[in-house]
Amino acid sequence: MNDSQLIWEAYGEMPGYADTTWQDTVDGQVVKITMQDVEAMLNQLKVPQQGTPVPTSKIAHLDIHTKHKDSKSPEEQQATYDRAMKADMSFAIIASMKDGVYNMILDGNHRLHKAVATGVDTINVRTLDLSQTPPDWQHVFR
Repeated sequence: MNDSQLIWEAYGEMPGYADTTWQDTVDGQVVKITMQDVEAMLNQLKVPQQGTPVPTSKIAHLDIHTKHKDSKSPEEQQATYDRAMKADMSFAIIASMKDGVYNMILDGNHRLHKAVATGVDTINVRTLDLSQTPPDWQHVFR
């Protein structure tokens, strides 16, 4: 079994993972990128499955659960926290990077939230460096 199959085994049954997509219109054409496309690009770029350790402080600004905390009810905040605390930190998060700055979490929002909430110093990240992707991808993930 190769690394891509292992990732699919790990995530394939997770709700939302298989149907996660991003899309935008580029030059009048709809460009749609799936999570499977992202996995294939990361493999093509030889980004290790385990990711590389990144200081949590360098990526914490992307923690959507902290950003949107004030717009949630106390019950929703607790549910988000509870789900994050169950997140399996043995899997790297996937984030895109533009011009040397992390700009979007593509997979692993709850893992990032857990790292931020519990004060973890580093988190493993599989980085999709947009400078190494097709121009359409750079537009979609801008």
